[in-house]
Amino acid sequence: MRQTPQMNTRLKFQRRTTTPDAYGNEEGAWADLGVERYGELKPTRGGEDVQASRLSGRTLFDFWTPSDAGTISVGPGDRAIDVRTQRVFNVRFNEDMDGQNQERLIQLEAGVADG
Repeated sequence: MRQTPQMNTRLKFQRRTTTPDAYGNEEGAWADLGVERYGELKPTRGGEDVQASRLSGRTLFDFWTPSDAGTISVGPGDRAIDVRTQRVFNVRFNEDMDGQNQERLIQLEAGVADG
C-alpha cells in the first residue's frame, strides 16, 4: 500500500490533432483534452533502464492521480504540461495500478522531443 500522496503538482493533458494543409500534407497541433489534474509527481525509481535513460538526458516520472473518466482517457502519444513550470512531458503509460480504479499511475518522460 502506498503512503498518502502529496498532490502538489498540477498537470494538463494535450493530444496531437492533424489537419490537411493546402497541399494535402498533414499538419499537427496540440489541443487541450480538458483534463487538468492534481497529483504526485516523482522521478521513477528503478533498475538499469532508468539509469541508462538518465545518462542519455531523459528522465522518467511517475504521476499518481485519482482515477476518473478524464485520466482514463489519457494515453501514450499524449503529452502533459506542468501548469506551474510549463515543463513538457510525454505520456508513456497509463494504468490502474491498485486494481480498484481509485488511483492511476501515468508514467511520463522528459528530455525527449514531444509527440
